[in-house]
Amino acid sequence: MLPLMTRLMLITGIVLVLTIGLLVGLAHSQPLLDQYLDGLALCTVPCWIGIEPGRTPFAAVQNIIAQRFPERRWQVRGIRSYMVYPTEDGNRATIDDSNGLVYSIQLRATLPLWRLLLLFDEPACYQRTESNPVVFDVYWRINDIYVHSHFLAAPSNPEWRSEVLVLTRVAKDPCIDLSAWRGLASLRLT
Repeated sequence: MLPLMTRLMLITGIVLVLTIGLLVGLAHSQPLLDQYLDGLALCTVPCWIGIEPGRTPFAAVQNIIAQRFPERRWQVRGIRSYMVYPTEDGNRATIDDSNGLVYSIQLRATLPLWRLLLLFDEPACYQRTESNPVVFDVYWRINDIYVHSHFLAAPSNPEWRSEVLVLTRVAKDPCIDLSAWRGLASLRLT
């Protein structure tokens, strides 16, 4: 009986070690995604690293960036815009001003649609751009901020990865002129 219990404990231990190894591997395989999602998690979405469109004074942006990324590159791009390079691979965030407040935050990051659906829940609306290949612009409404991303519908992009995520406070609701979200079936190609 003892050899059978020893074998069961050994098998259970191996399965446990393999599971932990897989989880650790997955956690380390997406550093860019985690970098941006960490920035979104620092405050209530829709904000990034403590900066929220329409609420954060543009004059405070420089200090917030310096505190969050003390060892990373960032620069002022013109009078009314900051460009932040929070990652080593050249991805960046651009923060723009309008009337003394942050107007928009544009994150250059490769994010799959499924991850954005988990993060922001159901989109408010979408627009299909008739081009070859087809591009879908998807909008989420969170309070009075719009989160916008576009997705290339092509065989080369099977996870529907987006290259940009934009958080913007807009005066006019962009969904007025667009199609209401009706689930993933909204994104059919035909």
